[in-house]
Amino acid sequence: MATQRVTASGTPYTVTDSVAKVTFGTTSPSIVLSSAVGTRCTLFAQCTIDVSSAEFSADRALTLKLRKTSGTAGDISDTTVVVPLGAIASSGEWNLALNAYLPPTAYRVSAAKPDTIELWAGLDSLPDGGNVFITAAMILSET
Repeated sequence: MATQRVTASGTPYTVTDSVAKVTFGTTSPSIVLSSAVGTRCTLFAQCTIDVSSAEFSADRALTLKLRKTSGTAGDISDTTVVVPLGAIASSGEWNLALNAYLPPTAYRVSAAKPDTIELWAGLDSLPDGGNVFITAAMILSET
């Protein structure tokens, strides 16, 4: 079994109100699958979401997904996760970090190899105050 793994590092990602590539200051959660065309693998992804400074007067949702960005780009089936964020009032006296795990997903390397797989995230609406950050992220592929 071969494993490829990338762990994000550097400045955390500030989540916006549109689903976009998660970009860290040094290494972003993006993996390049250079296996032979047709190779089957299982993709795993996880991230840590920090909502400590965010204030929400109403429920919000954070969407996370894996997306192929090389060749014919598109979302990878069965990887989208919606994390509900309830109404949160920041007191500055506590920290709230959530770990989110995307479901393990079977994937086949396409003819347009190498395939680049990235983590994308977005809020359905910006916080009333403060920010939501992704402070850690990882993508892993096992063949």
